[in-house]
Amino acid sequence: MSSISGNTSENGGIANFTVVLTSQPTADVTVNLASSNSQEGTAPASITFNANNWNQAQTVTVTGVDDNIDDGDITYNIQTSVVSSDPIYAAIAPNNVTVTNIDNDTAGFTITPTSLSTNETGTQANFTVKLDTQPTADVTINLSSSNTAEGTIDKSSLTFTSGNWNTAQTVTITGIDDSIADGDKAYQIITAAAISTDSNYNNLNPVDINVTNTDNDIAGFTITPTTLTTGENGTTATFTVRLNTQPTADVTLNLTSSNPAEGTIDKSSLTFTASNWNTAQTVTIAGVDDNIVDGNKAYQIITATATSTDTNYNNLNPVDINVTNTDNDSVNVSITPVTVSQPEGNSSAIANIEENCFCKQIVYPNLDTLTAEAGSKRSLVLPNTVSSTIDGTANNDILIVTNISEAINGLDGDDFLFGSAGNDNLYGNGGNDTAFGGSDRDFILGNQGNDLLNGNTGNDVLNGNQGNDTARGGQGNDFVRGGRDDDLIWGDKGDDTLAGDQGNDTVFGGNGEPFGGDVQGRDLLFGGSGDDLLNGNQGNDTLFGEDGNDTVRGGKEDDIVVGNAGNDLLFGDLGNDSLCGEAGNDTIFGGIGSPIPVGANGQQDCICGGEGNDLLFGNEGQDKLNGDEGNDTLMGGKDNDTLTAGADNDRLIGDLGNDLLAGGTGSDRFVLLPGKDTDTIGDFEDGIDLLEIGGNLSFAQLSIIKSNNATLINVTQTGELLAILNGVQANLITQQDFTLLSSA
Repeated sequence: MSSISGNTSENGGIANFTVVLTSQPTADVTVNLASSNSQEGTAPASITFNANNWNQAQTVTVTGVDDNIDDGDITYNIQTSVVSSDPIYAAIAPNNVTVTNIDNDTAGFTITPTSLSTNETGTQANFTVKLDTQPTADVTINLSSSNTAEGTIDKSSLTFTSGNWNTAQTVTITGIDDSIADGDKAYQIITAAAISTDSNYNNLNPVDINVTNTDNDIAGFTITPTTLTTGENGTTATFTVRLNTQPTADVTLNLTSSNPAEGTIDKSSLTFTASNWNTAQTVTIAGVDDNIVDGNKAYQIITATATSTDTNYNNLNPVDINVTNTDNDSVNVSITPVTVSQPEGNSSAIANIEENCFCKQIVYPNLDTLTAEAGSKRSLVLPNTVSSTIDGTANNDILIVTNISEAINGLDGDDFLFGSAGNDNLYGNGGNDTAFGGSDRDFILGNQGNDLLNGNTGNDVLNGNQGNDTARGGQGNDFVRGGRDDDLIWGDKGDDTLAGDQGNDTVFGGNGEPFGGDVQGRDLLFGGSGDDLLNGNQGNDTLFGEDGNDTVRGGKEDDIVVGNAGNDLLFGDLGNDSLCGEAGNDTIFGGIGSPIPVGANGQQDCICGGEGNDLLFGNEGQDKLNGDEGNDTLMGGKDNDTLTAGADNDRLIGDLGNDLLAGGTGSDRFVLLPGKDTDTIGDFEDGIDLLEIGGNLSFAQLSIIKSNNATLINVTQTGELLAILNGVQANLITQQDFTLLSSA
């Protein structure tokens, strides 16, 4: 027998040796083969030689056997014996062949996977564990979470036997919610050293499993609701605040009202702790009554940035709460006469000057909710209910209502449409149409084209819509809208509501004559967008220029004239008018500039410039002028006027009459002219305001005289009293307080 060629192995490796007889046998010779350890290696059961093949070597292949046990390299023998009737060979005992089976097993653990994620929402993750080799005794490994506040496991230990060693066992990890904005947290599932009497596994420590618990908490505030309404009648509103996550330190939130004149709060701050963070705290807002017709006012409850040593909350700024305080004051525009004690001779005078601009007392009508019906309310009504409809053609049609309360559709073409008795609907549609209403309440719509609309008698509703339209309301209390483009509108007789809408419109409250025709008509005019011309004509009218640079004339009688946005030109014309420039740099004339002083019997106008740098002329009559905001110029005109400049740097010219002047805040100039009577200045500020002298006067020609609690300024040569400075000490008035009249 030859030597073995090598070792076998547990992964199926083989080794060979050969056997050959040394002489020809007289009978068959069988060599029996057997492994001393069949769990380590195997060989053929036997080989046989005869008289023919005795000298031919036969190869014996030994194959290693895998046992899945980490038992090291094992040596075993291929045992041999001979069976033959040949007495020579029967007496031979061959040597055994020694073989080593190389072990391929290493004790260990297979853990899959070793990196996982859970979530604070309760999301789970799994990993599996099995042994790499079959143990010779039970193997137990204990499991634990390194941070049970972030994740827990469903098993505290795993045990493997020689029967289940290669069956993977599953462990489930569950993420834990902590209500704290602490970010994603890493932790481990700790696998302890194994316990077993199998020395290959005892104290063998598997790898730990790395886990990240994803945070689901975001520091913040829940404020409910964030839009509220209070009322000047004392109506309150509440909102609640709570934290979204548990803080690691106290969180303080300061609260203020952006306008305490409109609303106040019952708490100036809120503090949240780790205990009460998710308990909503209530804040009550109370509306404040201001007794001013100022409309509904928006304000905010300001939530300041939070203060805390918890970095997630420190400097975090919640949303502010938007609040509207509902006005409860009535909408009457009335001007209370100013009480004046006018001086005689050198006695002092005190002027009680109204400082508020009446513009803020005006509540503007909503055009979309008005009607063309007579009475205290004017509600916009829908088209009439009709008994039948007449349709025109695409050509130029002449269509006449024949039944009571019919509708006519002109369709395309330049059509003539005529209403009759009853409440008719006339629709021009395409083309340049002409539509005349009948004797009752008609609804007339021009639509496209340059249309001519006439309501005739009755309380009619007219709308030019697109195109440069001409619309006349006719008799009755009419509602007329120009629509788009540049329209010409007459209200004619009656209490009409007229709106130019879009475009550069011309709107007359009466019948188109500048100052005549509709004595009793009380019209309501809206310019809309664009640069409009509005004229109230006769009657006590109300006019709103609205957007654009408008020219607005009140006409005869007592009118309310409002410029609204844009640089407007306003005329009160005849009557006791109230004029309000509002936004923009406006020019406002109270009267028509009559050459005859009419005093208390004339037109007594009330003028307020509003925002912007305005130019105000009272003209004749005892007028009240208020510049309000902006750098304004006020000129009283004839008669005894009251001028209040308001905010910013203003110029006040009393002109003719014994006028009362108040500059208000800012550096103001008071113009003093000889031959213009005496002005009383109620709030001259030495070192801030200036006295502007004209009429070829100089400071050297003036006398500064002390008189009780006032300072008198006279022309020395003539003794004319130019001005009285109330509450000013005479020794403070020097040449530095004067400047020569400029043209600015």
